[in-house]
This record gives sequence, C-alpha cells and structure tokens, in this order.
Amino acid sequence: MSKQSSVCIYNEFDPVTLAPTNDQTARRIEELGLERLELRGRSVLDIGCNNGLASFLCATSGAVDVHAVDVNPDLVELVKAQAQARGLNCIRAEMTGFDQLDAQRDQADVVLFLEVLHWVVGQGMSIREAMRRLWALTRETLVMEFPWSVSEPSISRQTALTEAEYNSQLILEWLTLCFDRVEFRCFNTYFQGQPGSCRALVVCSRPKVSVFLDDVLPGISRVEREVTPNLWRVAGSGNPVHTVKRVSADAPMRKLPRGLLETFVSEISAGGRLVVPRFIAHGGRFLLDGVKGESSYVAYPWLEGVMAEADSMEALEAAYACALAGISAYEQLEAGKRGSLAEQGLADLHHSVRRVHPDRAGWTGPVTDEFWGVNHGDVHTRNVIRLTGQLQLLDFDNCDVGVRGMDILWSLVLVTEDDPATVSGWVRRWRALAPQVPLEAVQVQLKAHCLGWEENWRRHSQPDLELWARMKLSLGLVLGAVSQLEQAE
Repeated sequence: MSKQSSVCIYNEFDPVTLAPTNDQTARRIEELGLERLELRGRSVLDIGCNNGLASFLCATSGAVDVHAVDVNPDLVELVKAQAQARGLNCIRAEMTGFDQLDAQRDQADVVLFLEVLHWVVGQGMSIREAMRRLWALTRETLVMEFPWSVSEPSISRQTALTEAEYNSQLILEWLTLCFDRVEFRCFNTYFQGQPGSCRALVVCSRPKVSVFLDDVLPGISRVEREVTPNLWRVAGSGNPVHTVKRVSADAPMRKLPRGLLETFVSEISAGGRLVVPRFIAHGGRFLLDGVKGESSYVAYPWLEGVMAEADSMEALEAAYACALAGISAYEQLEAGKRGSLAEQGLADLHHSVRRVHPDRAGWTGPVTDEFWGVNHGDVHTRNVIRLTGQLQLLDFDNCDVGVRGMDILWSLVLVTEDDPATVSGWVRRWRALAPQVPLEAVQVQLKAHCLGWEENWRRHSQPDLELWARMKLSLGLVLGAVSQLEQAE
C-alpha cells in the first residue's frame, strides 16, 4: 500500500503549514475542536494516527508528549519524517496495534481514538474489552469518533459485524460506566459525501475508579454500592458480598514487601481479641494490582452485623497489639531485608527532622536494628470496630517500617486522650517495647506527623477545628510524658 493511497481523504493537509487541502479535512478539524481541550503541558496518545493530522494539531497546541501509533508502517514513517522536518520533537511515532498498548507504559492525559473502534471490534475485540483498554489508557480525557451503527457503509462493506456486536447504545452505556462525564459533541458532517454515513464525536473525562474490579479480583460480578469514593460493596460469583478498597499509588502500604505486609497482618490476629478481616487473596497475594497500575486494591468479606466504633481505650489496646505484631514481623525478616527497610525508615526520619528543624540536614543520632518495626500508622476509633464481640482492625494504607511501636504514641494523639496519667502510663508501656529507641527520634516523628496533618487540614474546605484542637492538646501531653521519661532515664 502506498503512502498516498492509505491517507484518508478527510486527513489531507499541507505538511508545512498544517492547513487543510480539501473541504472534508477543514470541516473535520473544526468539528474535532482539539484546541478546546487545553492541551498545553499534557501528554497525548493518538491511536490509529493515520498520517498524523490530529497528532500535529495537538503538538502545535502545546502538548508536551504526543505518542502517535498506527499499524500501517508507511503511515508511521510518514509521521516520523514530517515531525522531524517540522522540528516537532514532542511527537514519537510507533508501529503498534491497539491491543499491544500497555496501560502502565502508554497511559496519557488525553487519548484520541478516532475512526478506530469499528475496526478493532471487526477484528474480534468486544466492545467491553475495547472500553476496558481505553479506560486504562486514559488519565484525564478520551476523544472518540465512531460510526453510529453497523449500517455505516464502511462497516457493512468491510466487516461482518452484527447489531449485537456493535451498536451505539452499547458503546454509550460502556462510556457512561467508565467515565464520570460523557459529552456528545456532534454527528460529524465531514463524511456526509458518503450516502448512509453517520459518525459521532464524544468527549469523555474523569475516568471512574470502580470499573473493571473483576479484572483485579476474578469472581466479582457487579458493584452493588459505592460506600466512599475509594471503597465499594461488591457481589461475587455465588453471591458472596465483599468489600473492595482502593489503595492509592502514594500509600505507604505499597512500599512494603508483600511478604512482610502479609506477615504483619497475620501476626495481628495471632491470639487475642484483635482480628483483621480475612483478606481475599488472588494469585497468593492480598494486595492486588489495579488495571491502570496507579492503584492497588484489597478485598475482604463484607462485615455484616451490628458494628460500633471502638472507644479510645479499645483503640489504644489495638495499637498495642499492632506494636507487638510489627516488632515480631520485622524481626522475622532476614537480616539483609531488614537492613534495606531500615534505610527506608531512616529516610523518613531524616525527612521528619528537616520538617521540624529546617536548619538540620537530618537525623544524626544512633541507629540500631532494635530501632525499627512495622507500624499500622492509623489506629483510631474509626479504624477499630466492635463486631460480634471482637475488635476488628481496618485500613492498612499507612503501614510502613518506622520507629518501633509508634502506633501506641500516635494513637494517643488520634484518639485525643486528654488524661495526663493515662497518657503517661501508655508512654511507659511503649518504652518497655522499645527501650533502644532514642526519645528525640520519637518527639521529632510525632511533631512531623502533626505538621503533616495541619498542612492537609489547611487545604480542607471545612476542617474540624474542634478535633484539631483536641489533637494538639493530646500531642502536648504525649510530648510532655516523653520528656519526663527522658529526664528519668
């Protein structure tokens, strides 16, 4: 196939000026309206780029990275040559099929899928699978142009698609499932020279996070309810009901080796009143990778029954159980693995010192292997629930390796304990578990945690100022008890 014959008539333009050279192309550029997408500083993935018209328009509208892909090697070489001639270094053209694109490697802010859907479905890909791939590749916005029905001349002449396999209702239903906003722009007019042609342009934005959970945990049949933006009640095969929780890319939990995380969870439940809901594993792991790669998920049975938040003493007992489990889990590791995780904990301590004391480069005190343990990081009354006579611990997003037993001290702040004698007693219990930890390190970590909370609350439109005042009071009591301990030692 020659380069000229493979270029669509509605994609013909002057390679020097980018000006359209026929009415169909002029009309198409106007209808696409790519300049309205605010492309400056964005990345673009142009799937089925043809001769690169849309890619060039994006590059000249401020996109910083344009990945143009097509299965036709002649067209790919044409785009490469024209991009080089124009000095558009942000364009990289590649011969790649839609089914070869990888969500983690090729994801872009804006994805263009223009006149491609009917071809991939005609070659055997289902609408669902095509939407799953587009959803996974799209970080912000999807622009899709597609034939409205199988009666479209280009479909009826060149494919054997049926109405059941390809229809606009099915396409729009999937787009609505995948994106928060689906905007129907227009029925295109540039193709009306072909009798019976009807092509639609839609712009979709804000990909939803709960779609395709069945790819994460096989056996899920449907999402029954969104409990929070990051937690869903889902039904599985045979109708068991699960909770699925999203773990964001920056969650400390994702930095832990999976084996250590799973040991920590099992140690928490090893004898005693505190239990962890049984995580549902897939492929031997309970921290499950998301389709897009930017998130992970955990799943556990839906907790049925009368649930109540723990009181402050129960939460503190849960924090103590976490401290014991965290020490045990860390000490079960091989020495080499402990060393690398200790470096991770030390890096966090350096950061805490710099946050509290901007004039210091980091922690300069002693560090020993008895310094570190695994911490849950968020033990408070809402994450410890009372159910069927047991205390159950939730939300492991903040698990990390850090100063040993910090769950006890940080929990005192989170539950806003305001009795000095109670605070002092819990600080002594912590010290019995972590006698080698320098008290200055603990003070710095507590202050840095609170500074982080304060920064987050300042960004909140309606912060709970009363709770924040109680937390600062509790922090003062904990720091005072640590200082008294320091003087006594």
